[in-house]
Amino acid sequence: MTNTIFNAPASERAVPSDFASRMMFMVKTGFGRLWHAHVVARDMAYLRSRSDYELKDIGLTRENIERAVRGEFVPQDELGRRY
Repeated sequence: MTNTIFNAPASERAVPSDFASRMMFMVKTGFGRLWHAHVVARDMAYLRSRSDYELKDIGLTRENIERAVRGEFVPQDELGRRY
C-alpha cells in the first residue's frame, strides 16, 4: 500500500499545506483574541482599583470604565460637549 500524500503529484500535495496554513491562521487569531481579552480585563481591573478622584481627573466615572476600555466612550464636559 502506498501513501498517497507523498506519492501524489505536486498539485495534489497542496492540500496538507493549505490545511496547515488554515490551522496556523486559527492559532494566530485564537491567541490574538485571548491576548485582547487579557488586555481588556487587565485595564478594567487597573481602572477599577483607582479612586473616584483619580477617575474624575481623567474624565471617567465608574459607570464608564468598561466602555472606555473597549473604546466606546467619548468624554464630555459638564455641559455635554465632547472633548
